[in-house]
Amino acid sequence: MYLKEKPEINEDDGQIMDSIEFAYYVTLGIAYEKAPKLFGSAYESILKKVDFFLSKPLKNAIKEREERAEILIETDNIAREAIEKVREIGIDHPFLYKEVVSFCTPVKRKRKVEQSFNELFNTLKDNLKSLISNPHKIREHKFSTMIEV
Repeated sequence: MYLKEKPEINEDDGQIMDSIEFAYYVTLGIAYEKAPKLFGSAYESILKKVDFFLSKPLKNAIKEREERAEILIETDNIAREAIEKVREIGIDHPFLYKEVVSFCTPVKRKRKVEQSFNELFNTLKDNLKSLISNPHKIREHKFSTMIEV
C-alpha cells in the first residue's frame, strides 16, 4: 500500500516503522511469494541481527528487499541440500533444519553483528556448502549425537 501511495517515503520513516513490526518481515514476505516452501523461521534469528529498515525511499528499498529475498531463497536451497547430506549419515529429527542452520550460522549467539546482510549470508552459504562436503562435522554438535536414528 505504501509503495503504491507514497513511493518517495523512506522505509525507515516512523509511519512505515509503526506499520511493520520488523523490517525482515518484508524480506521474508517477498521470499515466501517466490518460494512458498521456504523455511523462513530457521533464518529469523539471523535476520533480526542484519535486516533492518533501510534509509531509502520505498521505490528503491523494494529492489534491495527483492535482492535479499533471492539471497534467502538461494541460502535455503543450499540448506536443503545440506540437510539431505546429514540425513544420509543417519541423523534425522524434527528440528534438523533449524539445527543445520544454527550449526552453520556465523553469528551464533552474538548480540551485535558487524557483518552486512550480504556478508553474513555469503558466509552462511559457504558454511552450508562446507557441511555438504563433510556432513560428519555436525556430529560434533552437541544435540545431534543424542538423537541419531
